[in-house]
Amino acid sequence: MTGKMRKSIVPIMMVVFFSCTTIAQTTAISTAVPFLLISSSPEANGQGTASVSRQTDDPFVVNYNPAHLGGMQNNFSVSFYPTKTNWLPGLGLKDLTYNSYVFCGKTNLNEYLSVPLSIGIAYSRVDLNLGTFNRTSSTGPDIIGTYNGEEHNDAFSLGVGWDIGIKLALGISFRRIVSNLEGDVNASAWSRDYGLLMNVPIADLITKKPELMTGIAPLFDFSFGTALTNIGGTITYFDKAQADPLPRNISIGTSIEIGLKLIKIDSKIITFSWSRQADNLLVGRNQDGSSYYRGIFGDLSFGKHIIQGKWTDAVKISQGWQIGLGEFIYIRQGSYQGGGFSNIKTDGLGISTSGLFKFIKLGVEDNTFITQLADHLDLRYDQSNYDTDELIHPLNSTKFSSLSLFIKF
Repeated sequence: MTGKMRKSIVPIMMVVFFSCTTIAQTTAISTAVPFLLISSSPEANGQGTASVSRQTDDPFVVNYNPAHLGGMQNNFSVSFYPTKTNWLPGLGLKDLTYNSYVFCGKTNLNEYLSVPLSIGIAYSRVDLNLGTFNRTSSTGPDIIGTYNGEEHNDAFSLGVGWDIGIKLALGISFRRIVSNLEGDVNASAWSRDYGLLMNVPIADLITKKPELMTGIAPLFDFSFGTALTNIGGTITYFDKAQADPLPRNISIGTSIEIGLKLIKIDSKIITFSWSRQADNLLVGRNQDGSSYYRGIFGDLSFGKHIIQGKWTDAVKISQGWQIGLGEFIYIRQGSYQGGGFSNIKTDGLGISTSGLFKFIKLGVEDNTFITQLADHLDLRYDQSNYDTDELIHPLNSTKFSSLSLFIKF
């Protein structure tokens, strides 16, 4: 590596180092493009970033478990950040930003082939802007130019869902990754994600007459999800002999949702959901410094990490809850810890027009403008925040927000 490259790339690598977990406590950075591990979902981020198993129509979760596409209820959705996220604001780098958007489409084959299958597709984009850096001479500190460091990925996802009472979904994503840490050096790679999601509507399965009282039924769902992400080879910046591995990661998680729903308009009156997720980076280092990919389940133990919720230096535990009020307001809180992270606390808020339109629909005639809105359209706003107990921490006051449009045909 030349002096010019070394002086310009060091500050970037410090930023990438803090971007997310890619290290064990006693090792240096062990993967390239760690920005792939940043959770882009403001909804999930309000719940400690737990997203692999939650039942949700949030398009952003496709980035971390493509199986969600098989379980979504809407035929089309789009989500985007109205303003870019100031990433790692605790470092004071104003031009370090994170941005994402996603498009999803789904069709139910049951309407055409009389089989309980659905297929969903999605395209998503994530951008991490590392800011403007000075290019210096290899012989001294003189500035000879500037360049903009940035990393991004484009993902194309496919999901299939099967509903026979118990709902099962599988998904796959293909991801094109580009990393520019030096003005005239672009590194790129392809990777794949695989996901599985299962939802068991327990209350619906155990009783034929679910009503607790006239028109009101209980809700009790259990979900399990897992995803293997960023599967690929290596990525090269300067020398193929020094290629870096992708941040291959395994996630497993469970979620429950309980509540009450109004049967007449198929609307949830009040719900409480809780999720826990374990993540393990599947990259190791040999004594000579070379890297290798570990087995598919890494250090994960369902009993230790999901049931007991114990985190370790190698395993990150994310958990959080959400209270939904009339499918209109959502209050969220959570945390994550382990895998190199100190305790990160999260909270969030969501607002949806779906519940509002449904309850207005109760007092109007069928086939009016309001009933059409209630049946076919939903607008949502979600926001979330990160904070820690530490006075100075790179993630303190990190904020995410998104706007989403959902259409059901």
